[in-house]
Amino acid sequence: MRHAGTPVHLVVFLTCIILQHVCRTVGAGVEVPLCDGWYNNAAHPDYGSTGMPLSRDLPPAYSDDAYRPSGTDRPNPRLVSRALVKHLSNTAKDSGRTVLCVFFGQHVVDDISDVRGIACPTEYSNIALQPGDPLYNSAESDRTTKIMPFQRAVYKSGTGTSANNPRQQVNAATSWLDGSAIYGVSEAWQDRLRAFTNGSLRTSHGGKLPDMNVMGLPMQNLPSPKNQKIHKPNNLYALGNVRGNENPFLLAVSAVWTRWHNHWAHRLHTDHPEWTDDQVFQQAKRWVVATYQNIVLYEWLPAFINDTVEEYSGYNRFVDPAPSNVFTAAAMRYGHSMVPSAVFKRNSSGHAMPIRTCNTYWSAEDVIQTDEDVDGLLSGMAGQIADGGRSIVSEDLQGFLYGPLTFSRRDLVAMDIQRGRDHGLPDYNTACRQYGLAPLHNWTDIKVMNQKISDEMVSELSDLYGSVDKLDVWVGGMLAGAGAGRPGMLYKTIMKQQFLRLRDADRFWFENTQTSGFTEDELNTIRGINFKDILSRVTDVPSAQLQDDVFVWKNDGNGSPLEVDPSDLEPCTGQTTFSYFDNVDWVTFGVTVIVLCLFPLGCVFVIMVAAWRNELRTERRLQTPKKKLDLPSNAYQATEWQGRRLPTRQVVVTLQSPSLIEVRDTRDAVFRLVNIAKIARGIITVSRDRGCKFLSIHIPREYDLVLKFSSHHERETFLADLKQFLTAQQVPVELQEVELGQLQKQAVTIEDRQKTLEDFFCSVFLQALSSSRAVDDWVVQPEKWKAKSALDCELTKVEFAEAMSLRPDSQFVVQMFNLVDKDKNGYISFREFLDLVVIFSKGTMEDKLRVMFDMYDQTGNGYLSRKELTNMLGSLMELVSNNTTGRIEDLVESMFAEAGMEGEQDMSFDKFVSMMQDHKEELNQARLNIAGSDWTTLRPTRTSVPKESGRRRSSSMLPKGPWRLRRASAPVVSSGDVVSATRRKTSPKLEPIPSVPCAANTTDSDNVFTSDAVTAPNGKRRSTGRSSSDIKVQLLRETYPASAYQRKMQAFKRWVENKRLQLLYLIFYFAITFALFVERAYHYAVEAEDFGIRQLTQYGIIASRGAAASMSFSFSLLLLTMCRNSLTKLRETFLNRYIPFDYAVDFHKIVAITALVFTIIHTLGHLVNVYHFAVHPLNHLVCLFPSLRTLDNGSDQPPKWYWWAFQTMAGVTGVLLLLVVSIIYVFATGYARRRAFSAFWATHQLYIVMFILTVLHGSGRLIQNPSFHLYLIGPAIIFTLDKLVSISHRRQLVDIVKTELLPSDVTNIQFKRPDDFEYKSGQWVRIACPEQGPNEYHPMTLTSAPHENTLSVHVRAVGPWTAQLRRTYDPEDFSNGTQKLFLDGPFGEGHQDWYKYKIAVLVGGGIGITPFASILKDVAYLSSTGANMNCKKVYFLWVTRTQRHFEWFIDIIREVEEQDRRGLVAVHIFITQFFEKFDVRTTMLYIYERHFQRLSGRSLFTGLRATTHFGRPEFVSLLDSIQHQNPEVKKIGVFSCGPPGMTRNVEDACAQLNKKDLAHYVSYYENF
Repeated sequence: MRHAGTPVHLVVFLTCIILQHVCRTVGAGVEVPLCDGWYNNAAHPDYGSTGMPLSRDLPPAYSDDAYRPSGTDRPNPRLVSRALVKHLSNTAKDSGRTVLCVFFGQHVVDDISDVRGIACPTEYSNIALQPGDPLYNSAESDRTTKIMPFQRAVYKSGTGTSANNPRQQVNAATSWLDGSAIYGVSEAWQDRLRAFTNGSLRTSHGGKLPDMNVMGLPMQNLPSPKNQKIHKPNNLYALGNVRGNENPFLLAVSAVWTRWHNHWAHRLHTDHPEWTDDQVFQQAKRWVVATYQNIVLYEWLPAFINDTVEEYSGYNRFVDPAPSNVFTAAAMRYGHSMVPSAVFKRNSSGHAMPIRTCNTYWSAEDVIQTDEDVDGLLSGMAGQIADGGRSIVSEDLQGFLYGPLTFSRRDLVAMDIQRGRDHGLPDYNTACRQYGLAPLHNWTDIKVMNQKISDEMVSELSDLYGSVDKLDVWVGGMLAGAGAGRPGMLYKTIMKQQFLRLRDADRFWFENTQTSGFTEDELNTIRGINFKDILSRVTDVPSAQLQDDVFVWKNDGNGSPLEVDPSDLEPCTGQTTFSYFDNVDWVTFGVTVIVLCLFPLGCVFVIMVAAWRNELRTERRLQTPKKKLDLPSNAYQATEWQGRRLPTRQVVVTLQSPSLIEVRDTRDAVFRLVNIAKIARGIITVSRDRGCKFLSIHIPREYDLVLKFSSHHERETFLADLKQFLTAQQVPVELQEVELGQLQKQAVTIEDRQKTLEDFFCSVFLQALSSSRAVDDWVVQPEKWKAKSALDCELTKVEFAEAMSLRPDSQFVVQMFNLVDKDKNGYISFREFLDLVVIFSKGTMEDKLRVMFDMYDQTGNGYLSRKELTNMLGSLMELVSNNTTGRIEDLVESMFAEAGMEGEQDMSFDKFVSMMQDHKEELNQARLNIAGSDWTTLRPTRTSVPKESGRRRSSSMLPKGPWRLRRASAPVVSSGDVVSATRRKTSPKLEPIPSVPCAANTTDSDNVFTSDAVTAPNGKRRSTGRSSSDIKVQLLRETYPASAYQRKMQAFKRWVENKRLQLLYLIFYFAITFALFVERAYHYAVEAEDFGIRQLTQYGIIASRGAAASMSFSFSLLLLTMCRNSLTKLRETFLNRYIPFDYAVDFHKIVAITALVFTIIHTLGHLVNVYHFAVHPLNHLVCLFPSLRTLDNGSDQPPKWYWWAFQTMAGVTGVLLLLVVSIIYVFATGYARRRAFSAFWATHQLYIVMFILTVLHGSGRLIQNPSFHLYLIGPAIIFTLDKLVSISHRRQLVDIVKTELLPSDVTNIQFKRPDDFEYKSGQWVRIACPEQGPNEYHPMTLTSAPHENTLSVHVRAVGPWTAQLRRTYDPEDFSNGTQKLFLDGPFGEGHQDWYKYKIAVLVGGGIGITPFASILKDVAYLSSTGANMNCKKVYFLWVTRTQRHFEWFIDIIREVEEQDRRGLVAVHIFITQFFEKFDVRTTMLYIYERHFQRLSGRSLFTGLRATTHFGRPEFVSLLDSIQHQNPEVKKIGVFSCGPPGMTRNVEDACAQLNKKDLAHYVSYYENF
């Protein structure tokens, strides 16, 4: 009982008192009950209303005392069901109850209870099926077990938490006999059933049937197990009973009540025409409900329980009408035992046709198509006995009941047993004791209770249950009434008490005259109406087919009842599984996924098209000269086609007399020389399509020359001259005319030639450095054709020059080529080249000096004249851009003097060798520098000598790896093959050296003092005559481990050391990212277990939500990495020492890739989620997504997958995000940035769209409240402010003053300085070329000084944009108009603070010199003007690979030296290539450099006072020396820029020196 004793109840009570006065009334103050059952009880207005929990007449017996189903120690319900049916067949007694009594009872049960709703989240208590079970083969699998699905009932939220608060199931219907199964449980439902005309309900078929569900009521609409089809909602009938369309028999009963209402509405409207529609409706409903209550309690119930019902004694407001759990889950399910296998439909003539029950579930429209069908079913049900001569439960229910989900057939007996356990019902004996009935003491008592029970039944139940105290309530109740034709005493007691409570607690019961408003005469009228009277008035069933009591058949002379002949029945359709995700869904889902997966490939295709168009435009620009060259008559301008993978190039082809075809570029640099005198037959191929512009010249032993002319006329002109040229040289001409594609296919391209050259060099080096027997042990033998092609290959002069990284017309190349080409045929054969390599790989110092001596002994007299020695030095220095003639002459003079030949004109070989004795060590290691070779690994070990020389040679001592020229399969040539192939060759000067021990290894370090002396490589100190600086420079010489594993480990260790701070922040970032993933994954896997989404989606929700959190963090963090202005300012703070701001771009890429990975995981997770959403019933999904209630059409059919993807906010934005992210990422690849930067820049601006879509994506609140904005808001504010700062920096279009093309592909661009442009030396700007796109900005360091009137940058062509910039700003191609560029900046970094330190050390590596160009100029300017400076000394150290890499910067250093009047700048240049590749040319330069430094104090090949060192600096001793030279300075600024390895060495050196109690080294670095 409930009492209004609490303040809450008092408030509710007062509210209800107020509502009582405003309740709708009909007639003379008659109160109308509400549809949802509220306010029936004034003290407890929620009594009997919808959504209230069931009451408990029995104590709950949950297995955990709170919510877990009871009976965990009881047997499998399916086994119990099969035992009951097997042993209780043919035990039923003819009680006379009709089938109409059964389905009328179903209507009554639906009126007062509805517990079919499932728990939220969905809980399963599936019933396991055993092998051999008829349902086993086609059943669903729960992982490894075949199961019959069972879903637990919905319960009141907050219950089930403890034994004191057990789970309480909820009743979705009203508890009153108020006709809610006729009118619905809400005002809205009732209004949809009303016609609003004369108080009637909507009807169809001439007013005889309820209206079709055109209004879209959520009528229950499950798939029919007969055909596995779900009907459209508008094909159902609109009824008050939500499950009224379950079967045609229940539908017929519902149709009767619809007709009965309209009967009363017509009658009342006729009697009271002045009444409104609502008054008529409410009065008609009042009479219908009254007659309904009377029939249910006083006619149907006595027939159903075979007992009488006490008379009404009045309203009792203290009674709770809520149906009890035992009534709902057990007692009322007794009616299941009365459902027949077939129901008759009888026409007016008496002909009856059986309709199989199992095949009519959710197929009522197949049976009821007209009003006559309803009448026929009512007649048949009234004339058919329900429980005569059959099993306890019909097979139509025991094995062929419709199922939920995808399970089309179930066992209702097993489901009833399991439902009782779900409701926590205790055992049968406990229930009997609770109701004052005698319990069972042992299994034999069952036979005492019911003689129909067999011994076999008792024995099997005993085996299944064990103890009789475990017997389920439903089983015990059914056994008590089995075969008796009536329910047992327990069920009878439960049902009778429940209906009496419903009657007594109902304030609106028709016999309660205080509220019903019926007079005594009207009450008598109501009591006098039975169900036969209603059928007689609203149907056309002949009266002869209806007995007075249509619920119980009595032999009153109206014939015999209808009986079912099993042989006349159609079989039940077998059990099948039904999938909401059909084949069409699979196809559309798969196609959509494939399209989304292919979309990035489509973006790749777009990029390739864009790149192709850009390349095509570039090619056309290259093919179309910006100006017509002024060429002689024997020269022709054309475009050379180099192959499909190589770009074309503009060339000038000259037919030089007598026999040379010279190919040069437009700047007069030689590409190749073709000697046609060596061609036996001139094969010329021309194209006959595409404008007929192509021509190919086949050149044996080289690659073909394929030319494209601007017009057909130009090609024909060249062709005529070429024929004439070849004819003059007596070379027969063979002309072929083919398609262009065939021409290009037949041509031998540069790539083809390059492969042959690789085989050539590989074979030469392997032959030179190892014996053939040893080589065979560690190199796979090549194909014979490849070895033969290497032997037959001969080098041209151009190829020989390219192999040594020199120009073909270089004097060094010419002299060396002439020396090696012993047969003077214009080519170097395999043997000739092998002889040269052998000398430089195994020869002694004297052997190598002999080669150099013979190269320049042009007279062949065995002496080098001064002129010849000058030519030697000139050939070595000719690639240096400075004028070194005077310095070379001084050097020659000093060398003759040093050799004791001061007055002589010629030098003998002995004197030459004597002069070079101080450099014996370097000469012993000197090699011939061939591009692509690695001498440090090719050189044999000291212990490895040929067996033929008497020493042991082990193949294990040879270098490891595929082969030494960085190719995977090297051709190996045996010495016998080489000799036989080259036996005819002779060499008057150069003879091969078969076996020479290799030179000794160099020392590990070399100390060079630059105060008043320099240290030669042999360790001897010599005076230089002047001082460039007073610091000690110690050089490092790298030693490489022999093991490849050790090399990799060493490289890895250095990488870790170089990236130490970056790795720390990366670990921190990944820790946060994965922590967010784990937190969300754990939440949905464990903490949100009760929410139910994890069970529904399996692991999809874990992956998608975990990835979503990591994505949100990563995508938001991307904004911070692009706050360029903020990072510029932060670089200037102390935070720069602890946070790698310079690593922002790399960090941006890593975060972006990480975000992409989580995006893919998030997408895959949602693909799984969408699939599961599309295959689970809607009632499952409504638990998770309450908004889906608007889609509930009663069928439980979930929305299709495309609804989730394209009709929800989360789905639409998710798909769009996939597309946007694909575009951004694909266009952000390196290929896209290089080939189509404008497309990359444009698509990268979609980040705004991406963030907007991401916010909208979360706003859909599909699974959880949006959280992305929490991650985004902070970075977005900072990024927006940073962008505003960028916008305030007005983008300026400035004029270019001057451009200059410098060596090493460097372009110097000078442009006007805006009036308001203020910057510091060391800062950088962003520039954009208007011709390449005004939005394509690239960062460039300013190389001009703040005092200069113009700005300048030095740009090295290392990519498409910089290469095109070099072509665009070519000074020779300037048009008459002024060239311009876009300027943005300046932006700063740590190098701009150099002036804050008294001593500043600038360390630049490679192209990392550019930030210091501006600083050096600034220092020199301040020095020249005598300005007062805080900085007293600047040490500039440049570490570069070769001398060629700093040629373009020499002028800047020279300018600095000239302006530096106070000696503020000390410059040191370190060339590292010398100790990496012992190139003969570099070795000789080193030797001559040291001679010249001793002579003049300047560098031989730079002319600078700066000291040139050959090796890597040892920064600890170098920086320590600087401190010792400046002991008064307490803080030294060290600024480094270059490769990470170098900057890390500088950082480590500063950290090591900072441990001393001396000066403090403050380090800043930037990596290029």
